[in-house]
Amino acid sequence: MQQEFAVKIPSTYNPGVECIPVTERLPPFGKKVLACSWMSVAYYVAFVSPAGQWYLSFGDSPILGITHWMSLPELPQGGVVV
Repeated sequence: MQQEFAVKIPSTYNPGVECIPVTERLPPFGKKVLACSWMSVAYYVAFVSPAGQWYLSFGDSPILGITHWMSLPELPQGGVVV
C-alpha cells in the first residue's frame, strides 16, 4: 500500500525548485531527473520510458514506487555527465 509523505529537498540542493508529483506530470521521456520512491524512501537519478516505466539512469533496472521527481541541478564548472 502506498504511503503518503511530504517530499522536501533542501533549498541548497536546487533553490526554488519543488518536487513534482507523478500524478501531476512526468518529465520528458529519457530525461535524467532526481526521482523519489516511497518503497525504499530513496532518491535516484532516473528516467521514464515512453511506456511510463521508471529506470535507473545507468542501466536497465526498473524502479517501482516513484511518487515525485525534480530536475537535476546544473553541473558545477568543469563537471561531466556520465
